[in-house]
Amino acid sequence: MPSLPPYDANDRQPDPESIALRAAQLWQQAGGPPDRDVEFWLGAELELKAVGGQPPGGAPTAADGAPVKAAATGTPKPFPGSRPLGKR
Repeated sequence: MPSLPPYDANDRQPDPESIALRAAQLWQQAGGPPDRDVEFWLGAELELKAVGGQPPGGAPTAADGAPVKAAATGTPKPFPGSRPLGKR
């Protein structure tokens, strides 16, 4: 059985809001394609883990300059154009 890496209490995991904000940035940079929300979420999560849990740069903004926010519950808002899983 492979051994696990040692636990590091200083290893910061990204919180769901940071992941949602970075996923929104990546999604906007890609032109807002529909049905790729999971792809952008996972990409954002991997990217944030690589940089210690903190998003690079400032908060993302929408095309009109308004800040992009995650849902207050910590669950990301669905990306525009996405459909619930199972209804594809």
